[in-house]
Amino acid sequence: MFVVLIFGKYLTVPTRPMGKTEAYDSLWMIVDAITAEFHQDPDLFVIPPEHTPEFLDQCRRLSVGFAATAKNMSGSDNIDFWNGQLGCIDGMVLHMFAPTASVDDPSRYNCPRKGMFGLLLMAICDQNRRFLWWSLRHPPSTHDSMSWRDTKLGHQVTHGMLPKGFFFNGDAAFNPGSDSMLTPGKDDLFNYLQSSLRMPIECGFGILMSLFGVLWRPLRVRFDRRAHLVDALLHLYNFRLSRRTNAPTAEYPKMLRDVYFPHTKTWRQTEMWEVVPGTWMIPPELDEDGTPKYLISKCKDFRRSNTTPTAEATTEPLRERLTRLAHTTNIRRPRRSRQRSEWKYF
Repeated sequence: MFVVLIFGKYLTVPTRPMGKTEAYDSLWMIVDAITAEFHQDPDLFVIPPEHTPEFLDQCRRLSVGFAATAKNMSGSDNIDFWNGQLGCIDGMVLHMFAPTASVDDPSRYNCPRKGMFGLLLMAICDQNRRFLWWSLRHPPSTHDSMSWRDTKLGHQVTHGMLPKGFFFNGDAAFNPGSDSMLTPGKDDLFNYLQSSLRMPIECGFGILMSLFGVLWRPLRVRFDRRAHLVDALLHLYNFRLSRRTNAPTAEYPKMLRDVYFPHTKTWRQTEMWEVVPGTWMIPPELDEDGTPKYLISKCKDFRRSNTTPTAEATTEPLRERLTRLAHTTNIRRPRRSRQRSEWKYF
């Protein structure tokens, strides 16, 4: 019997007796096949030498989800201000056993702030938590901003090769920001919006860790194959995300519950589904193609637009422009009250 842990589930596969060496040979054969199959994934983000119509269309499609989320937070269909975000960027350290003496300078892979040895995974994902780009070329002792600038994509973005009006969203590790890299500022409301629209990368890392059991414990495979293994897991993650289908609604327990909508300050009786035991959510409204309707009704459809989102004033920095526009909306940053779990807005 051969036990495989994939997508968070144990699968027992009947096989003939297999030794440890043969099992690892089979594993690496699968890893190499996955890497070769998805090496030219057209959905991955690559900046071409020239901004072709296909590339600009990809940028517009990526920005739709973030624009819809910002508009949904504003509580108004007439407010459209967060245009051009392509993805969220962040880094994560993957725990592994210490490299052996055969590796040049194994101490480089020690991360003192984490108290462990690891691999630094730098990644970008879209609004749907699909990974668009990643890099495993730097040790975890490298600062996120330095690791980003030392990659090909980071070099291109740093030198202004993104189309005008498009940007990535990162945390304070990527300061100082620019018109191509949005980072936190001094305004509290802007920081709330910026961090909220950066959450997909945090969720993506969490889902990645929960799906593959090999990441639940320190990596102990051969050192020169660890990055290849993680690369294959990221491709499998994207494959699973792109092939997922909406489960029949009858499978979810339903009930009517009173839900408070803070932007309108009203309570409404709304149908909710128990998507996870003990976790109730409002179901999305889908069109005939299975696309959430709010993406179409609550944001400008860049997929059919021939223009790129540009700043109202080209001389105004991106962070200052978005801060100014954020204060024209009805968005208020929630603050946790000391009394139970009530929310206060200020």
